[in-house]
Amino acid sequence: RTLSSLAALGVADRLRYAQGYVDELGRGRDRASRVAAVNAARTQVDPASELGAVLQVEQALLTLDDTNAEAVREELFRLYQADKDSDRRRALVLATLRAAAKAGSEDLQYQFVTTWASSLPRSAPERKNAEALYDLIVLDRGYGESRKGRLQEARGYFYGASVATDALESHIGFIEAYMAAGGPNASGDLELLYAKRFAAEPDSPVYAFVQAYRLARELPRQPDPERHENAVARVIKALERVDAALPKQAQVHQLWGYALHQRARRSGSREAAADANRQYLLALDLAQGDERLTATLLHRLGLLQASLGNYGLALRHLQKRDELPHVRLLEELELRLAIAECARHVGDGKLARDQMQLAAQLIRERPELSRFEPLVLDRLALSLVVAGDHQAATGRYAALDGLLARDPAPRPLNQVKAKVGLAASALAAGDARRALEALAQADLLLKRGDELERPAKVVWRRSLVDDYHYTPRQYRALTAGLRSVAQRALNDDRAALVAQRERVRLLEDQLDESGVDEDRLELAQAYGELGRLQTRLNDLGKAALSLERGLELSHQYDTNTGGEANPVGLTLLRDYAELHLYSRVPLSSLRRDLRAELQQGYEVICKYRNPSWSEQRFLFKNYLTELALEGSGLAASSHPGEEKP
Repeated sequence: RTLSSLAALGVADRLRYAQGYVDELGRGRDRASRVAAVNAARTQVDPASELGAVLQVEQALLTLDDTNAEAVREELFRLYQADKDSDRRRALVLATLRAAAKAGSEDLQYQFVTTWASSLPRSAPERKNAEALYDLIVLDRGYGESRKGRLQEARGYFYGASVATDALESHIGFIEAYMAAGGPNASGDLELLYAKRFAAEPDSPVYAFVQAYRLARELPRQPDPERHENAVARVIKALERVDAALPKQAQVHQLWGYALHQRARRSGSREAAADANRQYLLALDLAQGDERLTATLLHRLGLLQASLGNYGLALRHLQKRDELPHVRLLEELELRLAIAECARHVGDGKLARDQMQLAAQLIRERPELSRFEPLVLDRLALSLVVAGDHQAATGRYAALDGLLARDPAPRPLNQVKAKVGLAASALAAGDARRALEALAQADLLLKRGDELERPAKVVWRRSLVDDYHYTPRQYRALTAGLRSVAQRALNDDRAALVAQRERVRLLEDQLDESGVDEDRLELAQAYGELGRLQTRLNDLGKAALSLERGLELSHQYDTNTGGEANPVGLTLLRDYAELHLYSRVPLSSLRRDLRAELQQGYEVICKYRNPSWSEQRFLFKNYLTELALEGSGLAASSHPGEEKP
């Protein structure tokens, strides 16, 4: 109180101490006691002093509630107009805004911040702070009206903000509200509106930003690749000019990053993705204190990094976004799906499951999201698989299968995926018969050929990690492999052998067509499974041929990729060695040099001390020892009928 009347201090400092006095005066008291304390204090101070002015404002604000908001507003405006000192006006406005926010009086906030911002000349030092508060309050009202579906009201707030301040965000809000509320000619009408508005300033950087934004928002809907790239280039060129005229504007770099992100998604360019990441990070740095923009940027950064395969970094961005408020349902649902996807890739099944359960809860609570239920069920089931809860996953896949069956216009490929997921999770849960039922239904769907896939008219999202397409033939190979596993679980090795032969045949056709090394390694693994089945059925000659073909494919894979060993090849080599050592197939019947390949494999896994290869190191050393004993004639005598170790 003493400091608030100290003549040596300036008006702004005296007002700061006066507000501190008022805050302390009311601390720990209910409203009635605060009113009494303020009334008593007013009788003891000069009403013309800074403390007197602050107490008078506080006296009016203490009566604010839903029943008398208009009367309080009139009293405060009277005080505002009666006092011409800019510092006192600022103190009155800030106190009013705080009280109105606490009371939930949005109208009072809007009216006072509008009056304050419009009363200050653009050259005034306080204008920047007034505009920042104005944008915060008015834009928030605009977004609030938009979320409630009151698009005309939202448009009005955004337009008012775009006229009163230079905030680029107000133009973004206005364009979105206008397009959402407009009819078939909304885009043309909007173009004419802005052309008229900036007719006197055609080179305005704000107008250039508006044009760049309108062009960028149409990028996902541009089907022609050449036109898409041309549009991206035009957006970037316009933003370069805007950035030169209006530096350090977060929205400029956000839009710049968005255009580059779209280029990366359409072309698969990792360079464009890296450039987009840089622009997003710059925008994030400039958006300090802006929760709304920060949330958007963190979400986009997460999606971008996930598309590059950087799932750990993507997860950190997305989880930071999740700490901020959620206001749009679709955005929250997309965020849950993205976090779960990244969590699955880093092996955090629990996080993936929890996120998808939140997504499922969102679907249950908000019927307008029901069209996404199949997608959420599918991802929830997959997350449960990663979490190791195969029984629960089976239940979710069964629910998904039923949901798709009731779809009046089902996509057969989605039904195939659901049945394959059901079969795989049922197998993991130990229910082989249920798996076979699901696989039989999947095979019937797979016979529909061309109906399986309906090619999209616009391919607007290419993977930045790979661009691999899973074909119907590969789905048939997958179901054959799962059927073989199910038959083995039911101890029907003959049926398992038939299914595994079908898988090998399909994968051979796939490799002939694609020639890619991923298919080569998958086929090598399939031959290994076939060889083990043939060994169990004592068809040792065919088992040797299968394993030799698998080893040939594995060796070619290593040669093509520059590797020295791979897990599939080591497993094949183990089975090949045991075919001779324990199934007693003579070395002379084998077409590959078992001793040389074992020695080479052993040297590689000793050179690279991969912990997952410790078992092979132990086994290969023993196998080489047994082969050496055979060669020296010291091996123990054996008989064809003796039990394998």
